Amino acid sequence: MDLIESFDSAFETLWHSKMRSLLTMLGVIIGVIAVIVLVALGEGTKKFVTDTIIGFGMGANVLLVNPGKEGQPSSVSALTYGDARALREDVPGVEILTPVLVGSAYVKYGLNDYMTLIIGVSDDYPNIVHRNIGRGRFYTEFEVRSRRRVCVMGTEVAEAVFGNVEPIGERVAIKGQKFTIVGTLEEKGELFGFDLDDLVCIPNTTAESLLGSKQLDQIVILTKGPEVLSTVRSMVYDIMKKRHRDREDFHTQTQDEVLSILDKIISKFTVAVTTIAAISLVVGGIGITNIMLVSVTERTREIGVRKSIGASNEHIFYQFLTEAVLISVFGGGIGLAFSLFACAVLGKVLGFAFVIPNWAIIMGLTFSIVVGVISGVYPAVRASRLNPIDALRHE
Repeated sequence: MDLIESFDSAFETLWHSKMRSLLTMLGVIIGVIAVIVLVALGEGTKKFVTDTIIGFGMGANVLLVNPGKEGQPSSVSALTYGDARALREDVPGVEILTPVLVGSAYVKYGLNDYMTLIIGVSDDYPNIVHRNIGRGRFYTEFEVRSRRRVCVMGTEVAEAVFGNVEPIGERVAIKGQKFTIVGTLEEKGELFGFDLDDLVCIPNTTAESLLGSKQLDQIVILTKGPEVLSTVRSMVYDIMKKRHRDREDFHTQTQDEVLSILDKIISKFTVAVTTIAAISLVVGGIGITNIMLVSVTERTREIGVRKSIGASNEHIFYQFLTEAVLISVFGGGIGLAFSLFACAVLGKVLGFAFVIPNWAIIMGLTFSIVVGVISGVYPAVRASRLNPIDALRHE
């Protein structure tokens, strides 16, 4: 019996027991679906996070200066306006930058009030983080220098405070100070659970008195291009360390580092859940072994007849092994088809595309075939070693 005959015979046997064959495949089908879908979820999440961060404004030429030593963030900031001025004036690769002060307060208008995030930034903020204006305008450099009480609202705040009323030109109270609304930000959505539309931007100079602090929570730098980012970062470090008397009470961060941290977290999660999912393939393999052993018992007389008319142990071995492999191959193929469908449906439900890498498909199908081969060896060996006389006597 050659290879083609083995496949023909195996396919015919499986076809005659369609329901049992399908149920045997079920473990492999579920295993392949679980592996591919979970890998696609991990890869899709990574792409979604990357696109979201880039869309928010953390471009490849943005450098963040944060308070506290790297890995040891400080609750008390050591960043000052002097630091921001020195970096703007002494680092040639800096295009623009903004000091950032952060706090929270109620925004009041008439009988309505709403607790939100207050961000003190310069007039360059929209250009650095690529934040568009929805209505009105952003405040000007003159308004920043003259400490004007003007603000630009996120859509979430504007809707909560004003409802259907046009907010541009209206005045709101923030911590007892009156601010004139000059614009609203274009809707942005959420980033890691933080609503990017639930904030109010005010001039950083005005934020000093409103928030009661001249210490900066961050300095955001837009460099003249990704190619000078490394040089700018080095110069920023040298200037800051000199200004802070050799104390490393600050650290810098780039988009790549933020993405790298997130990539490691997501990758570890993906590996963990994929490993758990792969266990279902092993369970599927155990199911194949069990059914094939039952099949050997049921077909003992058939094996005896075939051996009595000249079938060798090798022929019997390959027939049963081929049946196990076909079960796993068909199961893997069905699992792949359902995986593609599941990824498309789940992507629409969750709101981001699942990304199925080629290696995940290859891994899922290869693993299913390997499981089939391993699961089929023992039953095939057992079938091939049956004594033809004992097999013929089997009831």
